[in-house]
Amino acid sequence: MDLRALFVALLSVSFCAVSEGQLLNSSFEIPDPNRATPWFTPPMYWQWDDTPGNLNYVGLHRQFTPRPEQRQPVYWSIPSPVEGDYFVVLSTGDAQGMDSAGKTLYSRIEQLISICPGDMISGYYFFGTCDYLPYDDTGRILLEPVDPNDGLRPVILAEISTEDVGNYGSTHGWQYFHHRFDGPQCGQYVLSCEVRDYLDKIYKSYLALDNFRLCRNVPKFGDFNTDCAIDYHDFDIMAQAWLADCNDPNVVADPNIPCELLITDPNHIDGFITIDHLMLLSEHWLERFD
Repeated sequence: MDLRALFVALLSVSFCAVSEGQLLNSSFEIPDPNRATPWFTPPMYWQWDDTPGNLNYVGLHRQFTPRPEQRQPVYWSIPSPVEGDYFVVLSTGDAQGMDSAGKTLYSRIEQLISICPGDMISGYYFFGTCDYLPYDDTGRILLEPVDPNDGLRPVILAEISTEDVGNYGSTHGWQYFHHRFDGPQCGQYVLSCEVRDYLDKIYKSYLALDNFRLCRNVPKFGDFNTDCAIDYHDFDIMAQAWLADCNDPNVVADPNIPCELLITDPNHIDGFITIDHLMLLSEHWLERFD
């Protein structure tokens, strides 16, 4: 039987209510003109330190190329937005304009969120530096518990530094992160994103962010592309591995067969991508989780 015809026969369409507590302006598309400076416009709903003397660079951009100082050999630029028209850039040295000298120890944005069992957070980041070792500047995406006494621990979602990308280097395009939460990790957190100088405040480093998502109560199986929905995009991913044995190391090593996305619980069903997987996918077909 044709795979698509079989899938349609298994569908049981249901509707999912929109969860409260959605991460606001998660794709950084909405500017906050009321808090703009002469040099940058920050994203709406995200908090950043704009008190006098604490210079933070938190700017929305369509495109961004650094302007290194003292003829440094920097050849990278931040790619186009992952989604939409803008991404946000955090910088350790551009607080008073693109040509300003580095005066900032760090730049940070943050937002309060609540995490429940089954939730998943994901997003993209880009790190680039005009610095060199041993000045190991760092970019970090972190969940910090609001109440340090409630038993929750910080969750590092992404961390990268000059040592990872090399002198004057950058990541190879946008990097993806995601994290699924279980019961013991649930509670209130501050989602904090920052780039920080190490040892000096002379040369600039950058952390760009885009397309964050906070998906609510996501099933363990089905949302293969982590876009807070189970739909034809996920079906197409599964179709690429149809009847493949994802317990076979040779199959897993094949870049054209996305086994790592499909076998989320190897003990639940065997490694062959068959009708068992199709039935699991159909249980939440066309539901959204944001």
